[in-house]
Amino acid sequence: SSYVSVKFQNTLMTDTFVTAVEVTDNQVFWSGLIASSFARTVVSPLEAQKTLQQLEDDPAATPAFAAEFLSDPLVYWAGNFTGIMRIPVYNIVQTSVINNLLARGFATNLATCIAGMVATVASECLETVKIRRLTDARKATPTYRHNLHALLNVGWREKIGALFRGAIPALIAHPLQFLVRKFAHKFFLKFLSTFWAWALSGILASTLILPLETIRRHMEADEGKKKRGMLATCRHITNCKGPFGLWDGWMWNSLKVIPYHYVQLWTYDALQNMALTENGRFLMAALNNKKAQ
Repeated sequence: SSYVSVKFQNTLMTDTFVTAVEVTDNQVFWSGLIASSFARTVVSPLEAQKTLQQLEDDPAATPAFAAEFLSDPLVYWAGNFTGIMRIPVYNIVQTSVINNLLARGFATNLATCIAGMVATVASECLETVKIRRLTDARKATPTYRHNLHALLNVGWREKIGALFRGAIPALIAHPLQFLVRKFAHKFFLKFLSTFWAWALSGILASTLILPLETIRRHMEADEGKKKRGMLATCRHITNCKGPFGLWDGWMWNSLKVIPYHYVQLWTYDALQNMALTENGRFLMAALNNKKAQ
């Protein structure tokens, strides 16, 4: 069914999967939520190292991953819970918007892109809290006691707008990532399996929008002392680290893509198999490149 296919696409950010037979919308939503949360938790250290490298004005001051991880591993999961909480908020908003747009006659791709942009803005406050928690955890005396304290602290001391400071670069990046990934995936499918086409298209798309993400992270981490806009933040980064500083963290970003997607899809498949009806069955085309019968 097209409706389940759209829900499946929204949950896992892909349009490459076969539709499960007799899988309810609730099963799609909860399986996707749990799978995405588990995969995000697994690759959280790689994501954290990428973010720390993006935010450091002096490249030499970026902590060595192995030494830092062994000395205080929990730092690399700081803010992960907030990132997990963002997933249902993002998906609920995206699903509501896309269903409304489809009912109004919008094309599926256009509706998905617009819905993703709306969901990105709606969940940006949680993304800001995640970044603040990550950077705060490395301080000798952390400012925030927990996620809710960070949310209220930023919203009260720096005003509500501070929670959405990174929304503009995120809005610009989303349609670019959507289009690049879609066309790159179709290209890679000509000579690669579905999973590898999806993974490589993800690496390519994330590489192209990495400058916008770097700017976004700086704006989210800004504790109100500088309050730079998007262009001023870009100039600050290039002045400190040169133009290639906008691509800081590229290696860690690329390293996380394949394990993230593999864990996400493997978990989703396992959860769907646990929830099968008597006449239903599900095959994960991404890993075995087969069609559901």
